[in-house]
Amino acid sequence: MLFMILMFVVPLPFSNHLPQPALLAFVLAMAFAPGHASFAQQHPEHSPSSQEMVVSLETPQITLQALKISPPTTIDRKVTLTANFIPLDVIERDAPLFLNILDNDNKPVARFCHHPLKPTHVWKPGAVVQVGPVTFPVYSHLLPGKYKLQLGFLSPARIDDVGLLVTPNTLSDPTPMGTHFHDPEFGTKYVAFPYSNENIPDFIVGTFDLPEPVVDDEEPFAEFEILKNRCRDQYGRERRYGIGTASSMTKVGPTTFDGTIDTRLRFALCKNEKEPYQFAIITWDHPLQGISLKVSDLRHKNKPDVISKNNIDCRRVEYVRTQEPNYHTEHVGWWPDPLVEIQGPFDVPSHRVQSIWVQVSVPHDAASGAYVGQIQVNPSNAAAYTLELHVKVWDFSIPPRVKFKMGTHLQGEFPEEKQKAYLENLLDHHVNPMDLCRARYVLRENGSVGCEFPDTMTSDIHFCLDRGMNSLCIDGAAWEQRKSIGVWDAESQKSITMTLGSVFEKKFGEVLPSIAADYEAYLRQHGWEELAYWELLNEPTVLEYPAVRRLHSLVAQGAPGIKRVLKGPPPYPDLQGYVDIWCPLIGRFDERECRLAKTRGESVFWHICDTPFPPYPNLYVDKHGIEPRLLFWMAWKYGVDGLLYWSPNFWGKPGAPWEIAQNWRTINGEGCLIYPGADGPVDTIRWENIRDGIEDYEYFWMLDQVLKDGAEKILGEVQVAEARKYLNPGGEIITSRCQFTRRPADLLSAREQIGDLLELAMRRK
Repeated sequence: MLFMILMFVVPLPFSNHLPQPALLAFVLAMAFAPGHASFAQQHPEHSPSSQEMVVSLETPQITLQALKISPPTTIDRKVTLTANFIPLDVIERDAPLFLNILDNDNKPVARFCHHPLKPTHVWKPGAVVQVGPVTFPVYSHLLPGKYKLQLGFLSPARIDDVGLLVTPNTLSDPTPMGTHFHDPEFGTKYVAFPYSNENIPDFIVGTFDLPEPVVDDEEPFAEFEILKNRCRDQYGRERRYGIGTASSMTKVGPTTFDGTIDTRLRFALCKNEKEPYQFAIITWDHPLQGISLKVSDLRHKNKPDVISKNNIDCRRVEYVRTQEPNYHTEHVGWWPDPLVEIQGPFDVPSHRVQSIWVQVSVPHDAASGAYVGQIQVNPSNAAAYTLELHVKVWDFSIPPRVKFKMGTHLQGEFPEEKQKAYLENLLDHHVNPMDLCRARYVLRENGSVGCEFPDTMTSDIHFCLDRGMNSLCIDGAAWEQRKSIGVWDAESQKSITMTLGSVFEKKFGEVLPSIAADYEAYLRQHGWEELAYWELLNEPTVLEYPAVRRLHSLVAQGAPGIKRVLKGPPPYPDLQGYVDIWCPLIGRFDERECRLAKTRGESVFWHICDTPFPPYPNLYVDKHGIEPRLLFWMAWKYGVDGLLYWSPNFWGKPGAPWEIAQNWRTINGEGCLIYPGADGPVDTIRWENIRDGIEDYEYFWMLDQVLKDGAEKILGEVQVAEARKYLNPGGEIITSRCQFTRRPADLLSAREQIGDLLELAMRRK
C-alpha cells in the first residue's frame, strides 16, 4: 500500500502586525488504488446520451504520488504547489493542469491553468514526473476563510478559445466540480483525467485557510524616503530633486525606482540601430515646474564626426492602472507603459518619480567609435542638471531586412494617412503586418472562383517591402470580403470560430485550389513567392485535424510554392507533410519535435496571446520589463524562426487602453502593444523592447555566420569559445522557457560581449 503526503506550510511571520510565529502543518494520507477504469465507468451518472456528439471518455488515468502546497499568508497572497504524478497510460496530447479554488459550497471562485514544462505527451507510463513549483495568485476580493483546492489534468480534446479550463458558468450541464462539461455550440465533452487514488473525491486535493491581509499604509512612504535620502547623499541636501538612470528593461514606477542614482546614460549599438535608456526625475518635498530638456549633438571622441541631436528622441513615460489579473503579479495599480512625446515644458508633482525615455538612433553611415553628448534638465523653479550621454557605436550594421519574422494583425479601419503611419510604425519595429493580402474573390464565367488583386494591395505591399518587411501572410481564416486593413466584425469572428466540419469548410474547400493558384501566380509575377505563407486555420483542436489535412492539401494543390503555417499544436506525426511552418504556443513548444521538424526542412515559429501564463514570458504590462526582449533570446536558443502575435491594437473595452490596462479578459495589456494617438500610434515600453529583442536576434545570426565562415581563421581560440558560449545562452541568462534572468544587466553584459566579438570579426574579415 502506497501513501501520499499532503503538507501545507505557512512561512514564519516577519512583521509585528502578524500573529505569533507558528508552523501549521498537517498530513493527509491517501491510499493509491491499482484499479483502472475510464471516467465514464467510474461516474456512470455523467455518461453521455446517444444523441450527443462527444469525445471519447476513455481518458488516460493518472496517480498523484506527492503534493506540497504553500498556502497564502497575510503578506503573500498566492498558492505555490509542487506535485509528482505517475501516468498509468500513454497521454497522446498535451494536457493542461487545472487548479480551482472552491468555497465551502464547492463553488469555484477562481480557476487557473498551467502547461507543464515537460509536455504530457512525452510522459512515460509508470514514470514519476514532477510538475512545479507553480504559483497561482489568490484574488484580493476573496474573503478570509477556508477554501478547497481542486487539481487535475484536463483532456485536451476541447479547450475554450483562450486555452483555459472551460467554466461551468459559461456552459450548460456541468457537473458540480467542473470536471466534465458539455458545450452546446460544438457538442463536445470536456473530461478531466481520473485519478487512481481512491481518496481524492471530486479532484479535491486539500484545503487552506486564507488569513486577513496586512496593509501597511506607511510602507510606500517609507520606501520613497529611502530613495530621497539616496539622492540627497549623492547630490547634496540643498537640491530639490535628484536624477537616476535605468535600463530600458527596468519598470520605473511613479513612486519607485530600481536603478542607479547617477547622471550618466550609456548606450552600445551598431549602425542602423536604435537603443533606448531611461533617466528618472525624482522630486522630493516640492513639485518641479516648467521642466524643459535641451539635447546636444553626439560628438566623436577621436574624430570630427557628429551624430545629430535629431537622432536622439526623448519621451515621457506615462502610467496605466492595472486591474487584478488571473496570474501572479508584483502589484496591482499603476504601471509604466506608454511613451508620450514631450510637446513642451512639463511639471512633476512632489514625491514622484518621472521617467524619461531616451532613444539614440545611429545612421547607417556613421563612423564607429565612442561619442559623447549631453541632456540638460532645466526646471523653472530649481537648479538644472546636466546628464552625460556615452554612446559606443560598433563597426557593423543591422540590415534593412532582418532575419527574424514577427507578424501581427492590425485591428480597425484607418484613414489612408493613419494606415500608413501604423504600417510604418510596425516595420520600424521589425514587425510585419499580416493584413495586406486582401484580394477580391470573383466568380468567373465558367463558374470557378478566382481572385482580383487591387492596386491598393500591391502598393501597400511595395510600401512595406521598402521598409523592411520580410514575410507576407495570406490570411485565409476569414471568409468575408475585407473592406480595409484589419477589419474585425461579426462575420470574420464567425468564420474563425465556427466548426471546420461545417458548410464554411466545405464551401471554402471547393474554391480553395483556384484561389491559391491565383495568389501564387500574382506573387510569382512580383517576385514575392518566397516571402509568402498561408494561414488557414487558427489553433485547431484534435477533432479538426482532418480539416487541417484537407484544406492544407488543397492549398498545395493550387499553390505548391506557398508555405502553410499552423498556429496551435507543436509538430505532430499525423500532420507531417501538411504543414511547412509550425507555430505552437511557447507553453506547448516541444523542443525535440521542433528540431526534428527543422531537419525535415520545415520552419518553426511560436506564438503568444493571453497564454501562456507565468512563469513563461509574455507581453503583459504588469510583468518584468525584460520579458519582451528576452523572448527573442529564447527564440534563438531554441531554434525558432518567427513569432506571431494576434494584435498590437485591440482596444476592446471602453476607456482602454489609456484609462485601464485590462482591455482583454483579465489580462493587463493583452492585445495592446501600441496606444491610439492623435496622428498615429503611441509606442510602449514593451513595443520598444520587442524591437531591441529582434535586433539582438540579428546579432546572434551574424555571429553564427562568423562561426560558419571559419571563425578560427578570423578570431582566436578564446574568442571562438566565447562566441559559441553566447550563441547558446545558458543558465545565467536562460535556463528554460520558465526560468530566466530578470536582471537587465545580465542581458546587456552578454550583448556587449557579442557586439565586441562581431566588431572584431568584421574588421579582421
